[in-house]
Amino acid sequence: MLKSDAYKFKLIVNGNITKKSAFEQNKGIVEIEILKNVTSISQYAFQYCQNLKKVSFEEGSKLKRIDNGIFYQCDKLEEIVIPESVTSIENSAFMGCKGLSKVTFEENSKLTIISDSLFYDCVKLTGIVLPATITTIEQGAFGLCYILPSIKIPAAVTSIGEEAFAYCYKLTDIEYLAENPNINIGKDAFKKVPNQ
Repeated sequence: MLKSDAYKFKLIVNGNITKKSAFEQNKGIVEIEILKNVTSISQYAFQYCQNLKKVSFEEGSKLKRIDNGIFYQCDKLEEIVIPESVTSIENSAFMGCKGLSKVTFEENSKLTIISDSLFYDCVKLTGIVLPATITTIEQGAFGLCYILPSIKIPAAVTSIGEEAFAYCYKLTDIEYLAENPNINIGKDAFKKVPNQ
């Protein structure tokens, strides 16, 4: 369903999206509301929606999976709140969202993996707190997040992939929440990170 106001469009998603790249490069969409009955959205559904600024999920969301590249290079998207129902966020879902500054995971999140290139090239990202359930941070997950100032590595994390935090030039505060962390850290995971 589309609502329009002076050439600005709000997309209300009230059912599953099964078509790949369904709204790719739609320049009219500035806001998306995903209703609670939606359980799946196909990969690359909103990639290159360059005027998209806001995405919200109705309270009680049943969405389980955020698929590959769904919001790839949505340059104007500023923040996102991930529902607690989401158990999987696939590769590059927010890659190249150059305006994304804040990511929030709802309390009681069950997410276990920060996937490959998930927030890669999110050059304005400054605020993110990872769920305690995270066990794996895959390669390139936060690469090129130039101004990310701090990160707390959850106690459950056992693996940090190659170049996971590469070129995070402002990342000066890295806190490991495990008392005695035993983490497999991949090659160049903290490349060009200060004091690493």
